[in-house]
Amino acid sequence: MIIISTMTLATMTSNHLVLPLCEKIKWLEPLQGYLLQVRWFTAALVLLSSYTLAMVLSNSYFLAAMGLISFAGILQLLPAVFLGMFWRKGNSVGAFCGLFVGYILWGWTLIIPSMINEGWLPLSLLEEGPFGITWLRPEAFLGVDFLPPLIHSVFWSMFFNILCYIAGSWFYHPQKHERSLTREFLAAMLSKGQLSGKARPTGLDAYIALEPKLLEAYDLLVRYLSKEKADEAISRITEDLQVETKSHITIIELMEFHRMLEHILAGSIGAASAHTAIEERIQYNEREAADLKALYSHIVSELQGQSRVDETKSDGGGYLFLDQMQSQIDDLEAQVSRQKKQIEALEAKLDQRYEEIFNYRVEVQKLKVESDTLRKRLAEDSTSE
Repeated sequence: MIIISTMTLATMTSNHLVLPLCEKIKWLEPLQGYLLQVRWFTAALVLLSSYTLAMVLSNSYFLAAMGLISFAGILQLLPAVFLGMFWRKGNSVGAFCGLFVGYILWGWTLIIPSMINEGWLPLSLLEEGPFGITWLRPEAFLGVDFLPPLIHSVFWSMFFNILCYIAGSWFYHPQKHERSLTREFLAAMLSKGQLSGKARPTGLDAYIALEPKLLEAYDLLVRYLSKEKADEAISRITEDLQVETKSHITIIELMEFHRMLEHILAGSIGAASAHTAIEERIQYNEREAADLKALYSHIVSELQGQSRVDETKSDGGGYLFLDQMQSQIDDLEAQVSRQKKQIEALEAKLDQRYEEIFNYRVEVQKLKVESDTLRKRLAEDSTSE
């Protein structure tokens, strides 16, 4: 049990703590090539810290209460999970606020009393509260002192967790990417199977150059593996896909290539870190991204057995929303084009009218000059007579 737990914690620490730090901090990037040594060091650190904690907590009340404390701590995740699954307005800020406040109250109402019973903190904190504020007493929070300690902690931490989750989600407007993920997830959870019938099969054209994709994959692998292992992995993938003799591949083959690449990375750095590395390092051009979306939409529609376009009026998946938005965008673009033509016609008429007004003013000026000249002549003739 100790060996399995230690190796599991060491792997999780290296994949989900050390690697993300290496991605964000440049001077830690060389550690990506020494994952095995990092896991050795992490395993030794876990064993040392576990042994130290066991020595400190041996024969103590805190060790016996640790199971109930952990149980109440895990419960703090439930509001973010279940409300996030079924409430459309739930978002990341609401989840963060709920978890933050929930864990603060969990620590204050359950961990602090355990430390006081262990003798690590003064008993006055439990009887009088911090700075003499009695309604902040850990086991009588807000004056409620008739509940058992565990139920008291769970009640207040979960109450404020849910309250802050709802308040944070209600007042925060998430970014476009988060809204798209929420919409597609809830559509997949709540839809009745109505999907767009506009999906088209694709992926049969071999237009993607293979060599740049191999170089891109090699640059990704050498960040975490040795050069020999990276070459071996790429050779094995191309051989399994039977594309080693091709110069161009289809979008389906590219998708399968990246899937196998992620599978190899997951064996070394974990599934989550491998997925993140693929998203950050692998690039798709506009045509490849469009073909991937169309291919996914076609596969989903085929799996659902949907063939009628009339049923697209109901709330479908994320790609139904994309189809509707694309149709609206096309209509708006056509309307803008028509309006531009109308504006050009009106501008031409306006220029013509300006020209007519200018000619009219010139004629008026000529008539005025001729009238003045005629008047002068008439005046001179009358004078001479």
